[in-house]
Amino acid sequence: MMREALTLYRELGDPYGQASALIGVAKSDLYPRFALTGSIGLLSSDTNQSDLSDLFDSDSIAYSFGPAASWNVLNYGRLKNQVRVQDARLEQLIVNYQNTVLDAAREVEDGLAGFQGSRASASFLADSVASAQRSVDLSLIQYREGATDFHHQGKTISVTAPSSSGRGISPA
Repeated sequence: MMREALTLYRELGDPYGQASALIGVAKSDLYPRFALTGSIGLLSSDTNQSDLSDLFDSDSIAYSFGPAASWNVLNYGRLKNQVRVQDARLEQLIVNYQNTVLDAAREVEDGLAGFQGSRASASFLADSVASAQRSVDLSLIQYREGATDFHHQGKTISVTAPSSSGRGISPA
């Protein structure tokens, strides 16, 4: 899960930086805009004894320049709401990222808890196998010394055999 989050982060770039930049763009619409404009060209007309050949003379050059200003004061409520929308999108990205990190941490913690439980179970099984082997050894000693009969010996071995075979228990 953590690798998926990092891969997604690398693929998308920096989604938080992008969302934060969009908030800045939305906020910039709240303020007036200023610009300097200008144009230059050639001018010719059919009046006052000029013709098309006068188009490239120095007195046919025309130009204009000046400032320009615009401010969407009448749309201020809509623009303010756009800022709120972009801010909400950023908050949503942050919450999604936090949830992804928390899910990854939970998965790691669950895996560690399962591993710890497996180690404890393996330890108990190893102790059980050792106890069963000790029981078989004691039963063999009792049989050799004549304290028990062969029937009791066979029962002890048949009861302990399944617990120590096929488990592949390795010490932790």
